[in-house]
Amino acid sequence: MKINHIAAGSAVSGLLLLSACASWFHSTPAPPHTSTAPAPVVSHAPVVSHDSSQSTGSIQDIQAQLARQGYYHGPIDGVWGVATAGAVRNFQQNNNLPATGKLDNATMLVLHDTSNAPTN
Repeated sequence: MKINHIAAGSAVSGLLLLSACASWFHSTPAPPHTSTAPAPVVSHAPVVSHDSSQSTGSIQDIQAQLARQGYYHGPIDGVWGVATAGAVRNFQQNNNLPATGKLDNATMLVLHDTSNAPTN
């Protein structure tokens, strides 16, 4: 019988200890969040990846040339967006130009030459 009293006493002691830990845990405030990671920067400004002197009409011309060659599949709206930049990047890759997605003189020259090339 002595063993049962010891076991019961140990079980009660364990429950009291567990109860004390639980109440301490719930009453202790969480430490403040101390992240060392910088907060993300959110910008709502449009990304300009072409010469800002390009007019809406010239961007429409570029979109049309890229569309005729199968690179651009968006609206011919004169707005420089992700689809236009992606089309320029793909065109540059296929024509051994630095694939920046930005219009530069070399890209404009090759684009003009390829858009005027005869089709078979």
